Amino acid sequence: MPTNTGSDRISNAALIGSTPRLDLNLLMLFLEIVNAGTISQAALHLRTPKATLSRKLRQLEQQIGAVLLKRGAKRLELTEIGEALMHRCEIIAVETHDASLIVSEMQSQLRGVMRVSMPIGLASTWISRALSDFALRYPDVRLTIHVTNRWIDVSEEPYDVAICIGKVRNEQLPARRLAELPRGLYVSPQYCARKGVPQSPEQLLEHDCIVLDSQVNDGLWAVASGGRPVLAPHLTTTDIVVAREMAVAGVGIAMLTHPICEADVRAGRLIQVLPKWRIPPVVISATFVERRHMPQRIRVFIDLMVQAIRHHTAADQTAR
Repeated sequence: MPTNTGSDRISNAALIGSTPRLDLNLLMLFLEIVNAGTISQAALHLRTPKATLSRKLRQLEQQIGAVLLKRGAKRLELTEIGEALMHRCEIIAVETHDASLIVSEMQSQLRGVMRVSMPIGLASTWISRALSDFALRYPDVRLTIHVTNRWIDVSEEPYDVAICIGKVRNEQLPARRLAELPRGLYVSPQYCARKGVPQSPEQLLEHDCIVLDSQVNDGLWAVASGGRPVLAPHLTTTDIVVAREMAVAGVGIAMLTHPICEADVRAGRLIQVLPKWRIPPVVISATFVERRHMPQRIRVFIDLMVQAIRHHTAADQTAR
């Protein structure tokens, strides 16, 4: 029956699991001592007290259950098990270095997979154009874009970036404000011909209004004196795209962001009413998991989103 060598014992027992798991730091320290030749030289190189290195070496030997080094007068000598462990440590050191390089490259280079979540109401705005720009500029980044109408928490779901509208519900998440989109009241010319044009916010009480649930919760339709939300909406929805389509169809007056309406306004399908009524803008934010160790592709992606909205906002103001 074949006998196990020292290398076999290290491989099959200590490093795999029939003995207590070895401390990687101790293994690398052991390799440093072997390469230095003496504990004293290793202590000088590592700027660590000699007594500390001796204590840690004994700790590793206790974990292994065997003597690794014979302490000679001038130089350390490896035992059979010590030599087998040294070869294993050299392999671990190379693999650790390679792993560090891979991680560094993934963090610093614009490549890999990036999963992005975005709300339905933003899919046809400047964000979609910015996504196209990013995809063309950085073809080595494989984008997965999920369009949804629900809140996405990147700390609990498999997304790198989640673009959200309104308040960030998880205040522990890092977030970067991308934009504040101005809003207004929009209606079709057909509706105006049928029902007339409101001349004051109070007159909205006499009109058919298309209202988002979030707008009701934020008190944005408080049109009566004293700010009481007395308006009874003709139609309520959770989706701004549905609200826009209903407004285009002549169902009623909707509170919409300017970007989502710009094409319809140019085409004459929608007009803005009560433009002097001050409505708070919609805040658009990007949430992500970690600010300090953010991969370069995510950082560049978010920067591009910010640049895109600034460019769009400037162009929109010029057009207006």
